[in-house]
Amino acid sequence: MYDPNSYVNRPLHDRFSDGVTVRAPVEFPVTILGLPGHQGFVVTYSTQDGTDLETVDDMLIPQFPASASVKSNRYYAAYTFDQYLYQSKEDPKQGFGLFGQFGISDGNPNRLYALAMTGIGGMGLIPGRSRDNWGIGYYYAAPSRDLKDSLKTVVDIRDEQGVEVFYNFSVTPWLTIGADLQVIRPSLADDTAVFCGMRTVINF
Repeated sequence: MYDPNSYVNRPLHDRFSDGVTVRAPVEFPVTILGLPGHQGFVVTYSTQDGTDLETVDDMLIPQFPASASVKSNRYYAAYTFDQYLYQSKEDPKQGFGLFGQFGISDGNPNRLYALAMTGIGGMGLIPGRSRDNWGIGYYYAAPSRDLKDSLKTVVDIRDEQGVEVFYNFSVTPWLTIGADLQVIRPSLADDTAVFCGMRTVINF
């Protein structure tokens, strides 16, 4: 249970003034064909008020000044999993598997209605590269249908999706250099965004 607002560098005297958020996760170890994994569920519920997304279009009519209505309470529920598809018997840290999360919310006042993420990732498996790790992930995000309908006369809000691919090279036990590629089809832009990057991790 926690406050829906962040109190970083803020006084605590008005904590929980906007409601309370409760998050309840549960996860179970699961073994399939002798390979380990986990499956779980998480539910989040908040009493924090939010903008009623069905009434956002009321603010777009200049001759009838108005404000959007307020909608109470919100929730989000998701199913999560990770599952090895292969695991080295000699070194259990080496292997690869699937992971993912599929969630849905009330869609109003939450601006995101549904979210799906899945991918495959692993560590090692390449001769001489036992400490390297890699992954490929995909996500699909569906904005609130009420928000899309309210703003359809001024902006076309699409479902968003993207792919990320990365590989981390373990140069030494204390130095890792990673390469990353992201391709995103955003909700509010016509062009597909492509990001390439590199990162370095130094362990002291």
